[in-house]
Amino acid sequence: MKDLEIPICKVVAPELESLPDLGSITEEEGFSVKIATAPICHSLGDIFAALEKPIPADLRLYDRFKLWFVPHRLGVLRRKGLAEPVSVGIEVEYLTADGTCSVVSLLPSPEFIRYGSIGATTEMAGSVEASGACNPGENTGEVLSAETATKAFAGLRFCAKSGGSIAVTFSAEVVTPYISAVGLGSNRAEWRFNKNREALFGRDIETWSLLALPKRRKSLAYRMRFSLTSRTLFFPTRRESEWVGIECNLA
Repeated sequence: MKDLEIPICKVVAPELESLPDLGSITEEEGFSVKIATAPICHSLGDIFAALEKPIPADLRLYDRFKLWFVPHRLGVLRRKGLAEPVSVGIEVEYLTADGTCSVVSLLPSPEFIRYGSIGATTEMAGSVEASGACNPGENTGEVLSAETATKAFAGLRFCAKSGGSIAVTFSAEVVTPYISAVGLGSNRAEWRFNKNREALFGRDIETWSLLALPKRRKSLAYRMRFSLTSRTLFFPTRRESEWVGIECNLA
């Protein structure tokens, strides 16, 4: 899997970059993001099968569609300058022509974040049902540590819940608890991460979308764009990357 480095240098509001009364208020910044060019997607049905949890026979969704966890991982790099971002944004547009594509769930999203975590990362916890519905949960970490049949898919850790439940428990860590995520029911997804205590650059930021796609689809094409907001003196300034196309195999 090859990585691609994309500069974030497109000025969104040039009128704020240089003010007559103050001169230049922003230094030259050198931020970029590094992403994988061929991310590995995992079918939710395959995850259930690996954990020996049956898909309900009356769930007709699987007659025509498959649900896929699509990871979007990026690393923000500061190549030069001293500016520090106060927020990082990720936009994804799934390109499926006239085919069906629907965002069923987004991870992380605010309801899955456990506040009060210690250290540079915050825990995300919850469960996902065979239908693709994701539900927040407070004791996921305890379940994962107690279970022996824990498996990793797309950067998430899963284990089957005990008893008759068909839900699968998942857990991951996120860089900040201050997150917005939008796009349910559409073919687009967007996340914004706002700085908490730790810097947003020099580390990986991971997101996942759970997509419903036609059962016979063999590949997924999409494009991504990244944004970064930093604050100098009184004004926040925003820079964006160009759109970049990605294609992954649905094996």
